[in-house]
Amino acid sequence: MTGKVIKSTNGGDTWETIYEENARMIGFDSVNKGLMLLKKSSCPTDIYQVNDLIASTDNGGILWVEAEDTTTNLRSNFQNSQKKNNGNWYIMIGNQLFEINE
Repeated sequence: MTGKVIKSTNGGDTWETIYEENARMIGFDSVNKGLMLLKKSSCPTDIYQVNDLIASTDNGGILWVEAEDTTTNLRSNFQNSQKKNNGNWYIMIGNQLFEINE
């Protein structure tokens, strides 16, 4: 599922939108550190041509640092993710496995 990213700092009593565009959460490995896939741009004449990137936070989602490079259709091909104890994330995109290091 994709959609805007929201955040609560009071156990879900209230929610704040922190990112309006389509996004997919990869996950958080602590209260502060997390990753998500962000939609950056799309082609107006080709709905299947979307540029996405990976963003990270180390302050609970208040600020997100975006990767410099974009990849086509990253969000739509995202399958699953797993965080390992060494701080690395493993992400399945389509039929390829990627490792993301801190």
